[in-house]
Amino acid sequence: MRKPATGRTRRGPPTAGPRETKRGRPRGTGSNTIYQSVRAEILNLTLKPGADLDENQLVNRYKISRTPVREALIRLSSEGLVKLLPNIGARVASLSVNEVPMILESLELAQRATTRWAAIRRDSHDIESIRSGCEAFTLAMKQQDFDQMTEANQVFHTSIAVAAHNTLLAAFHESLQSYTMRLGRIAYSEAPAHDSAYRTYYDQVDRQHREIVSAIEAQDADRADDLVRDHIALFRQRVVRHLSQSLATTLKIGNGNS
Repeated sequence: MRKPATGRTRRGPPTAGPRETKRGRPRGTGSNTIYQSVRAEILNLTLKPGADLDENQLVNRYKISRTPVREALIRLSSEGLVKLLPNIGARVASLSVNEVPMILESLELAQRATTRWAAIRRDSHDIESIRSGCEAFTLAMKQQDFDQMTEANQVFHTSIAVAAHNTLLAAFHESLQSYTMRLGRIAYSEAPAHDSAYRTYYDQVDRQHREIVSAIEAQDADRADDLVRDHIALFRQRVVRHLSQSLATTLKIGNGNS
C-alpha cells in the first residue's frame, strides 16, 4: 500500500551560492577589500615607495585572517605595486629618481605605438570605451578628485592600448601602470593653479585627451601619434618640475647659522 501523503515536499540539494568564511563574509571579499584599500594608499602615496607591509598589522587592521591578506599582497605584487621579499616580507615597490627617465621613455614608446595602431584598428566598441574614460577624467577633474583623475587617466590610456588589438603590446603598456599611476597622482595633486596664462594644467590634459579621441575616431594615425607625443611631453614637464622642487626643498646648505 502507498503511504499517505504527509504534506511535505521533497527538497533537492541546496542552491549553490557564495561560499562564506567563518565570519560570515563571502569567500574572496576580504581579500578584495584589502587589495582595494592598500592599492589606493600606494597610488595616492599614503604608503610611500619602499614602505614595509607587515602582515600582522594588516590582519589586525582589517580584522581578518592571514590568508586573504597574503592573497591581496600577491595580487598587488602581480601588478608591480608590491615586492615580496624572501625571509623579509612585503614592501611597497620602489620609485626612485633614477628610474623616472626610463619610465617616461618606456611610457612614450608604449603610448605612441598603441595610439597609432588604435587609430588604424579601432572599432565602434573601442571608441565607446575610450570616450568613456575621457569623460570620467573630465568629471574627476571638475571635482578635483586626484585619485579618480589618476584612475580615469589609466582607464583612458588602457582602453586605447586595447583598441590597438595587439595583446603583447597592451601587456607591455599595462606593465608600466604601477609606475605611471603614482607619477600621475603626483602630477595632478602637486600641479599649480596655472601652468600658463591661458590654461590650467588640468585643462590642457583634458583637451589633449579629447583631441586624441577625435584623431583615433577619424583614423588619423599621424595626428594621433603627434598628439600623444605632446601629451607625454606635458606629463614629463610636470613630473620633472615636481621632482626638481622636491629635491631643492630637501637639500641642506650650510650649517644653518649663515
